[in-house]
Amino acid sequence: MSPAIKTPTPRPGGRGGWPRRIAVVCLAVALVLIGAAGVARYAVLLPAVRDLIEARSDGLRVGPLGKLRIEGLSGDLWRDARANRLTLRDSKGVWLEATNVKVTWDYTQLLRRQFAAEEINVDTLKLLRRPVLAARRPSRGLPVSVRIGRAHTRLLLEPAFSSQRGVYDVDLTLDLVRKGAKAGKLRANSVMHVGDYAAADISMSRAGRFQLRANAEEVKGGALAGSLGLPADLPFQLSARADGILSEGKFNVRATSGASFPLVSEGAWTPKGGQASGRLDLTASTLTASLAARFGPEAKFQVSGIKSTGEDYSLEGQLLTEAVTVQVQGLGNPGKLKLAPGGLRVEAQAPSLSRILTGPALGGARITGVITGEAVAWQFAGA
Repeated sequence: MSPAIKTPTPRPGGRGGWPRRIAVVCLAVALVLIGAAGVARYAVLLPAVRDLIEARSDGLRVGPLGKLRIEGLSGDLWRDARANRLTLRDSKGVWLEATNVKVTWDYTQLLRRQFAAEEINVDTLKLLRRPVLAARRPSRGLPVSVRIGRAHTRLLLEPAFSSQRGVYDVDLTLDLVRKGAKAGKLRANSVMHVGDYAAADISMSRAGRFQLRANAEEVKGGALAGSLGLPADLPFQLSARADGILSEGKFNVRATSGASFPLVSEGAWTPKGGQASGRLDLTASTLTASLAARFGPEAKFQVSGIKSTGEDYSLEGQLLTEAVTVQVQGLGNPGKLKLAPGGLRVEAQAPSLSRILTGPALGGARITGVITGEAVAWQFAGA
């Protein structure tokens, strides 16, 4: 009878131990990740963590608008975030203040590079005065898509901002897709003057089709007109329309203040070319009063383009004011804001440099040159 064959027991360091070790390591990593996710998910419920977030966000720059400050964070910051007060401040101090802010959102959408808020409510949003805007930095586009199902606030425009106090109930929906479609609707109804309002409806598809509708009306004037620097005691109306695709469309804009027309402009374009013209009354608004003193009471402009070779158009433009005349001519692609290698020839004439520069007595001047390049890096050479 032959002896029984014994199967050797794997030693701890032998081959049989590797699958077990790998399983243990994977389990440990999974537990660490779950723990980290749990800490990140629920740590924000702790007052100390919310205080730390407030401290770290203090002074965060919001583009040219100023620096942010958040006070009184509460709630579940990952789903139902709240703040007692939010402000933006510039070099002169606080110019925007929001109180009792509540944001209901889905933090998991951030994994898809999307900020998705079901609802945003702000008890009061105050514009205390006009901001001092900082220098703009080159835009890198939206880091995430933005979807806001509904936003509501009571908007207060203070006299330092709009020359007359205004109170409005504002509702907003917004859908901005990174490098894609865009849509938004806004409606602001006056609380102090029933019937006065401002509304905008904007949409742009991935295919490039767009539509704009914007209207505002104040029967006896008000804070909306005042916020644009127009007289707040005169009837005010604004209408803007735009329809089409990037290669073909039309637009028109018209603003009325009392019996005057601060802005009138219209244009249209097709694959074969297009034109636009307009007039801006520089004396109508306090925001352009300094320009009126230097250049005259109004500015007229006209631009046109006719399809040339390849993607280029033969471009012509003219700007006319009492103090300066500017004419441009050349080849380029307006849609891409790019000029042909030959550039755009520019000629400008001014009867008196003293008026434009508001400096010592100087006579007339004339400058000619060529602009080359594209929007990110224009270059001018001339004499």
